[in-house]
Amino acid sequence: MVEAGYDPKESIKSFETLKQGREEAKVKEPYFFGTHPRLEERIENHLRLLKGEHQSAAEEPGRRQNAEEYLTRIHQLLLDNAMLDLKLGRLKIAQAAIEKHLRRDPNSARGHFTLGELERRSGDPGKAEKSYRLAASLDPNYAEPYRELGLLYRAQNKPGETRAEFEKYLQLNPKAIDVGIIRGHITELSKP
Repeated sequence: MVEAGYDPKESIKSFETLKQGREEAKVKEPYFFGTHPRLEERIENHLRLLKGEHQSAAEEPGRRQNAEEYLTRIHQLLLDNAMLDLKLGRLKIAQAAIEKHLRRDPNSARGHFTLGELERRSGDPGKAEKSYRLAASLDPNYAEPYRELGLLYRAQNKPGETRAEFEKYLQLNPKAIDVGIIRGHITELSKP
């Protein structure tokens, strides 16, 4: 990173972000660091590098810092991690990432969809429905909210709403991996 022109002092912020996330989640040590030097040791080692091998680069003016670029690049990663945390049942950690994403971009269709996933898995289908609806209104070409709305309505035995949402999903994503399953649900709705 130093050779690429980045300010080596900026990278310490990544460790601080990890530390803050760990503290917010009340985790003693993130799994990733389980077989690596502990987070505190990494921070200490990094500070040692800044005072030694990379001191001249750290003091050199004009190095790239671009925090905005960094935030833009990790923005979508927050939702990717939130989805993984949801799958692992770490709802509070997922919620923190989703909220951070939505603070930066309150009109993120994917952010509201992911919030809907959290709400559904938390047992609140009413809130999930609202979040999926908002995601679909923010990006009418985003297919996944329609599938999830169809599944919610199917579970609530609302055949008309189920069909409409599933048909919209298939219209937007005709090559989806679950096309056969969704068509099967639609066919099921046609039976007397």
